[in-house]
Amino acid sequence: MDCGRGSSEPLVVEIAMQPDQHRIEASVATIDGAVVEYSNCTARLDRLDNPWPTGDQNTFPRLNKKRCCDRRADYVTNSWNTYGLQRCLMLGDHCRGVIRDEDDAAACGAQGSEGFDRTWNGFVSQPDHSIEVAQHRLDLLGLDLLDGNRLDSHLGIVADHWHAGGVPRFTPFPALRYADREIDDLIAPPYDVLSPADVDDLNSRHEFNITHVDVPRESDGAGRYDQAGLVLRQWIDAGILEFDNSPTFTIYRMRFTDATGAARDIAGVLGGLEVVDEGAGGVLPHERVTPKASTDRLDLTRATGANMSPVWGLSLADGLTELLGEPGELLSSVNVEGVEHIIERVADAERVAAIAAKVGSDDVLIADGHHRYGISRTFRDEIRGQGVAGSPAEETLAFVSELVADQLSVEAIHRLYSDISYDGLVTALDTAFDRSDAGTSSAATLAEMNERGALCLIGPDGNGQWLTPKDGAFDGVRSLDGAWLEHVLADTPHSVTYQHGVDHVVEAATGGRATAAVLIRPVSVAEIERTAREGLLMPPKSTFFTPKLRTGLVVRSVT
Repeated sequence: MDCGRGSSEPLVVEIAMQPDQHRIEASVATIDGAVVEYSNCTARLDRLDNPWPTGDQNTFPRLNKKRCCDRRADYVTNSWNTYGLQRCLMLGDHCRGVIRDEDDAAACGAQGSEGFDRTWNGFVSQPDHSIEVAQHRLDLLGLDLLDGNRLDSHLGIVADHWHAGGVPRFTPFPALRYADREIDDLIAPPYDVLSPADVDDLNSRHEFNITHVDVPRESDGAGRYDQAGLVLRQWIDAGILEFDNSPTFTIYRMRFTDATGAARDIAGVLGGLEVVDEGAGGVLPHERVTPKASTDRLDLTRATGANMSPVWGLSLADGLTELLGEPGELLSSVNVEGVEHIIERVADAERVAAIAAKVGSDDVLIADGHHRYGISRTFRDEIRGQGVAGSPAEETLAFVSELVADQLSVEAIHRLYSDISYDGLVTALDTAFDRSDAGTSSAATLAEMNERGALCLIGPDGNGQWLTPKDGAFDGVRSLDGAWLEHVLADTPHSVTYQHGVDHVVEAATGGRATAAVLIRPVSVAEIERTAREGLLMPPKSTFFTPKLRTGLVVRSVT
């Protein structure tokens, strides 16, 4: 097969992929400068289950002898380059082999309906499906060929490679940041944990505090979102906020002492996470989401043309923490409520490429920000509906850290029950739990709950009662406190809301905001990983990830 760059004639080839953690490395091999013909959907590559030695020159004969082997379908999904031209197909030479020459493949043609718009769903035997590949000259783009196992040094195309379908694209972008590196009075907690009094305090702390843009209030009137967009543009024009000179990633570290007294050092990266269709895989929810009637975040995104707050994603790719260990360019460090937030910029092409490839090699589980991610999907679809292809709205701002125990601090969100009498709630709980006196509830109660393997009911007087599961009461029910409570109360009319913090829970139960409350135990990291790997969903509000990410460290344009 002639893989020279001079010809523009399309080739029909079939490519066999060796298993490589279900990913295609972002590097160029013998098929130098090949591109898949553009389609809005996907192209499928077959991947061999049995790997071949690197550089094996006898691929055709070996495959002729092994035609009975099963092959799993891998996908290559389209991503967009900054030039609006064809999409580059980049394959590592250690994980590909051409299994049909040009003449044979052209004679056979693309078989059946296995084109770019078909979804593939599993193992096949002896597939002879072909995909059409055309060649172009990369020098026409003003770009050099990629070299070795790294992406081109031009950061504008770092994200513009084809990647294995079913795993998300993760891209750098020109981050919008405060020009002032002293950001203590400029950043804020996420919008959804702020009370009106909190917003008043942050607004008054500094005229350029991010809440002036990120938290429009109903009291500001019908034009509050347009005003937020205007303020953001004014800050950019005035140099309050500045864009990075090139697409970058941002390493975000949080150092603190957790509730157990252990020192923690969480490292993640801020970048653009692909916005995938619901159920498409790659970016996975970990719990059922309670629908929100408010269009606040969508209205704000439309008006500002920006992602203001990041989604928190957990990468299942091994080694991300190690990859982020080396410091980047230190930009800012701020201590807030016992947590040191450290921001470092990564602009080096090779390191940017390595981070993009690592996050893009496995699934990402949404830890926090399911609603924000859903809003990003709605906004993306609106932009597509305007006929705009390949816009920045195809990704959303995300903080991605590795799903490992030492990189997570998970607390529980407790249950507040109302629209039911206290006696009615106790009667329902007694069908599955044995109750015993727990005394006055405090933070120490949580530790004892773990030791006992029990939940804790908080009554209107503030006193607690241990809820110890009865033998066999939850056979066949997933071992999650939230799932147990849903199971027990499934046939009992009631309303439930959610509250973090034992003191706040007791206050709600004794102050009349709830009939009673139940303290539950945090979900384990192992259970979170199981959720991801098995495609399961936890009950709503099963996890509370701490510390909360700050808003204002990075803003991402989506226009």
